[in-house]
Amino acid sequence: MPQGPGYIYHVLDVLMPQRPDLFHEELRITPQTFQKILSEIIDDPIYFQTSRTMNRGRGNAVSQQKVARWADAEKGLIGDL
Repeated sequence: MPQGPGYIYHVLDVLMPQRPDLFHEELRITPQTFQKILSEIIDDPIYFQTSRTMNRGRGNAVSQQKVARWADAEKGLIGDL
């Protein structure tokens, strides 16, 4: 079934700059703290994904689908979080 872009883009591109209160509600972190953490890890090679495959976790398939839609990823790429 076709789907639109993941909600993560809305959270980062719209809520973070325009509605930090809703950003905090979604991610349970302030935009300032998010930016600080991001600046600490952005260049770490562990966060670079060079392939489109990951082991699928043993988690609930419904939860995996929800996370996949939220993050604009394929369900098979979402492992146990």
